Amino acid sequence: DTQKFVNLSGEKFLSLDFFTSNRPAFVLWFYKVVGVNSQMTITDYSKPEQIIPRQLYSDLNCLSGWQTGLSILAWSVLALVLASKLRSGWLRSIITLLVLDFAYLPQLADWDFVMQSESISFSMWGLTFALSLELGWRIVKVKTPYRDLHWSDWLIFLLWSITLILWGFSRDTNIYMILLLGVSGGVVLLIP
Repeated sequence: DTQKFVNLSGEKFLSLDFFTSNRPAFVLWFYKVVGVNSQMTITDYSKPEQIIPRQLYSDLNCLSGWQTGLSILAWSVLALVLASKLRSGWLRSIITLLVLDFAYLPQLADWDFVMQSESISFSMWGLTFALSLELGWRIVKVKTPYRDLHWSDWLIFLLWSITLILWGFSRDTNIYMILLLGVSGGVVLLIP
């Protein structure tokens, strides 16, 4: 699939082909932004018995660095948001360690070096989950007496909306999860 991602990243951003291909649009856009050469031909893939030298595909090495950076950002934000909701200092330390230990397990972190949609999807899920927690926390606070919406509440809502959309366009099955989140979120808002 890597060759298809690379080729499709060369499509014009606002073209119909960019959004109607059988590959997620956000991943293609991400490849385009980080400078993957869409004309590159991938002739061979690394296997356990044969590792391809990294300098052979330097554009993809750059992409793996960006995927790793996005992953570090996403999981760090999730750890920070979760820790900020706890009162106890030792619980904050534990939740931070648990989230970061989970995020940097080889079974999850190794996807950062694979040129497909998994790494970006996992990272965007981490950001979406973190912003969902923060937004939910702020919604609960608004219902308390004498608390109006602050501009930062709207900013979190905007960031959450953008992140949710990007997560949805990072893997085709994520759209179904967004529908499930919408239905469950609607039920929670109607029946507090």
